[in-house]
Amino acid sequence: MNRLQTLQQTFAQSSITKRTALLQQFADSLTQNQERLAEMVCEEVGRCLHECRAEISKSIELIRYYVRLAPELLAHKTIATQASLSQVRFEPLGVVLAIMPWNYPVWQILRFAIPALCAGNACAVKPAPSVARVSETLFDLVPKGLPLIGAWLSHEDTLQAIEDTDAMAFTGSTHTGRLLAAHAGKHLKKTSLNWAAAIRLSSCPTPICNAQPSMPAIRAFAMPDNPVMPPNASLLPKILPNSLSRSSLPSAPNCKPAIPKTRTPPLPRFTAKTCVKPYMSRFKMRLHMARNV
Repeated sequence: MNRLQTLQQTFAQSSITKRTALLQQFADSLTQNQERLAEMVCEEVGRCLHECRAEISKSIELIRYYVRLAPELLAHKTIATQASLSQVRFEPLGVVLAIMPWNYPVWQILRFAIPALCAGNACAVKPAPSVARVSETLFDLVPKGLPLIGAWLSHEDTLQAIEDTDAMAFTGSTHTGRLLAAHAGKHLKKTSLNWAAAIRLSSCPTPICNAQPSMPAIRAFAMPDNPVMPPNASLLPKILPNSLSRSSLPSAPNCKPAIPKTRTPPLPRFTAKTCVKPYMSRFKMRLHMARNV
């Protein structure tokens, strides 16, 4: 795992062009060994040979599909906002552990691994022991530099691997899934706490309402749910009724419910709902009246 983590860091820093070039090499190797792999799947899984050939063909097409589209799908996207620069970026998670079943020993692995590799992740796959020959042949075809390996793990090693990796993918029975998910939940590593809503409401309430008179001021209060701290209930009654109306009614004709900039995001917390709901109803009524004038 340590070696795979080191390889992942190097792989993540490479360009998407280099990543897709390695994946194209992988697709070419699978194409050259397509018949041999199909026969192995037929022998180990017990399906008809033409079905096994179809599985390999579908897997090769999957790789080529992502090779074509990954540069576009993973490109940085600049979003127009009031900030100086707003972008959507796709960052890799790190090392992803996959625990895969026996019934489609090539397709099940690649349908998870190829998108993850395109994004710069490394993949450690624990295949089913009943398809060991197919799995070993598949991993032997992986080109050097592509962080996709087979991990032949015992039950104890699998639990340890869950702790040592950054994410897990699993396909299998409900019972096994519950056990693995429970263990993964005990070792949750990535946590995001959003303090923005509480800080912005409590530190400068009035400027928020008056800063952008051309947009509904409700936008300043309709923040996504804050998991740490609800909006300051003592501030809202003083701010919302008058300031909200003054800054928002002039732009009421431009408000369209289907556009995120002019609609209220969900407020899941009970405290936020009970605090804001009366003013939201009054505000919506005034907007409706303004549109009809």
